[in-house]
Amino acid sequence: MAMPPLLYTSVAAMEHSKVNTHIPLGKSQVQYTTGNAPWSLATADFNGDHISALAVSNFDDNTVSIILGKGNGTFQSRVQYTTGKAPYSVIAADFSHDKRTDVAVTNSRKNSVTIMLSNGNGIFQSQITYGTGKTPVYVTTGDFSGDSRPDLAVANVESHSVSILLSSRNGIFEEAIQHSTEQNPHSVAPGDFNSDNRTDLDVANSFGNTVSILLGNGNGTFETQITYAAGKSPYCVTTGDFNGDYRTDLAVANFGDGTVGILLSKERR
Repeated sequence: MAMPPLLYTSVAAMEHSKVNTHIPLGKSQVQYTTGNAPWSLATADFNGDHISALAVSNFDDNTVSIILGKGNGTFQSRVQYTTGKAPYSVIAADFSHDKRTDVAVTNSRKNSVTIMLSNGNGIFQSQITYGTGKTPVYVTTGDFSGDSRPDLAVANVESHSVSILLSSRNGIFEEAIQHSTEQNPHSVAPGDFNSDNRTDLDVANSFGNTVSILLGNGNGTFETQITYAAGKSPYCVTTGDFNGDYRTDLAVANFGDGTVGILLSKERR
């Protein structure tokens, strides 16, 4: 059994209104048309021209917009692809191991995740859908089984779980395996939290006011969650080495109390 990570909380809370950061951008934004209610976006090279493009999930019209870049800061007109109902979170990765960047998007009112495999020229194949838990709102990718293929982890708000979908071959995924979290998980991120070279998961539980750690066994399975206190209504979580000790720490955005919580990884003695 893998040893649990030791985390202790150091709250670094900063109200965004008190932070002044100047970024030298252009005088005004240029807008490009998407579908209705664009909710999430990802950037990647979808046609092999080494130019960044966009994938945008459109919540209200059940589509993803693919907007290819021209390489001069401008973009082509969107191309729409059908998803399931109420697409929420979108990511880009090579799921079929053909050196082409594909797209995955959660369908929050269809309890599924859509996979769109790329043809490598900016055109995508028709969606393939896989079942998840109830109300999937966030998807991330990582190698959970040690086979160097990108697997999926999906946060399911209403079933209080994370779905693990392991990649098998050619962009095909196995049936989802459910792992319990605390109430209303809204975000999930991969990381190695106990330094065993296996990919673990951390989950922000918005109603539980906690973060769940699910330690990976390296074969696609995970141990029972370990929970740590967060702030009020934690909605998003990310990872990084925040104190220079080469261990993976956590940062949690606490929607309900206007803070960011930092949980530092502690060396096991």
